Amino acid sequence: MSSVLASLLILCASAVAAPMWALPVFYQEAHEEPFEDPFWVPQELIAFARPRVALGAGDRAKAEALLRTLLWPEELGGLGIQYSNDRTRSVNEVWLERKANCLSLTFVYVMLAKQLHINAVFGESFEAVNWSRVGDVIRVEKHMVAVIRRHPLEDLVADFLPQTRDRYGNYFLDLITNARAKSLFYSNSAVEALIKNDKETAFEKITKALEVDPTSSQAWNIKGVLEKTYGNITSAMTSYKTAIRNNPNNVVAMGNLATLYVMEGLYEEAARLRAIESNLRKRDPYYFAFLASEAIEKDDWVNARKLIQRAIKIHPRDADFYVTLSHIYQAQNKPNEAIDALNKARNYVASDKTEKLDSLIREYSAGLASR
Repeated sequence: MSSVLASLLILCASAVAAPMWALPVFYQEAHEEPFEDPFWVPQELIAFARPRVALGAGDRAKAEALLRTLLWPEELGGLGIQYSNDRTRSVNEVWLERKANCLSLTFVYVMLAKQLHINAVFGESFEAVNWSRVGDVIRVEKHMVAVIRRHPLEDLVADFLPQTRDRYGNYFLDLITNARAKSLFYSNSAVEALIKNDKETAFEKITKALEVDPTSSQAWNIKGVLEKTYGNITSAMTSYKTAIRNNPNNVVAMGNLATLYVMEGLYEEAARLRAIESNLRKRDPYYFAFLASEAIEKDDWVNARKLIQRAIKIHPRDADFYVTLSHIYQAQNKPNEAIDALNKARNYVASDKTEKLDSLIREYSAGLASR
């Protein structure tokens, strides 16, 4: 697994694409029955995309043509795929239903690109980690992107985000294997089944996730959750411990295991684990950005500023943090500080986002001049 930096984003409807360098292209996998393989690409989809992508001259043009093929409406010659987060679909299901969430769109993009002789791989973004709250549960969501490999510093990234989310900064990525990506498909499917209280399907999916990638910390954590729902506490503990062994920074698995320790009266073990979990969170800038967003929702601007500044102290090169800080300053009626924060964001912003920041700077400056 290798870490790379991507930049130069290509904007495209609800998708974005950007830069990074060359692995061999992999073609249709044959170890699963076609319709059972979530990455299987139907020949009809290949036939639809090939002439549209072939018009592009060069890697970048072909990458953009593939984005248009997937997202443009049918009347403009595209598939017209609509964003839908009701479930994670296979490549074939996206083709048949013209619906996909961000993960499914990434699967389609990478696997179809491979069939069209475009050197595409999966990547996991360090810069788009998302903490979110669902009731009393806090979740950590990582983000997968598609990477078109060219040569050093000129890779492209296709990033499929819902319209409500936006990114200003560059990308630091880990390239991941097809197996790891496929394991994430099954893991997502397991969670979706569990939410519907379909435990049998959830176990089936998470078993497949671990068959594909036995080292997946995420899958082991989900297996622990499933074991706990059946009251299999010992098995759940084993799963959480395996998740932590495979990824010593998995704070979600640590929290889950600590909860079980408390249930079992193992208070010292729980306290030690909570201390490690807390220390890891203190080093995670995106956790503080999440806490800042919660403070903003409560109009608690003082704490919001302190929290986003902690995020900046940990990771001073994330443009989004400075943009958030500018909004906080503006809400506090401090336009000079807001403009200063935006100018700092400009130092780390993706090239296609500078105009948006400049527009904000002009807006804040106009407000200042009218005083």
